[in-house]
Amino acid sequence: MNSRPPEDYEDPDEIEAIREAKERSGDFKLKSAPDYVVPENLRLNASKVTNQIATLRQAVCSSSSRCSNAKKPEDECIHCYQPLCDTRTSGL
Repeated sequence: MNSRPPEDYEDPDEIEAIREAKERSGDFKLKSAPDYVVPENLRLNASKVTNQIATLRQAVCSSSSRCSNAKKPEDECIHCYQPLCDTRTSGL
């Protein structure tokens, strides 16, 4: 007695699950596809990167100033690097 279903048998539950998955999966583009184009809002340019660097440096400087206001030596932060704070006046 053969317990396998015939080759052309399609389980209705599986068919329904595949249909639902196709409906919900959305439109995914492969970045490795030859016709893929990076959307404008995701592209990086020098201006965007410069703004990101300036924002990060300001965050580090504010963190550094909090560290320099520590009351005791054991309260000091080990991640404070003063040279980064000097770049605030360099135009970035």
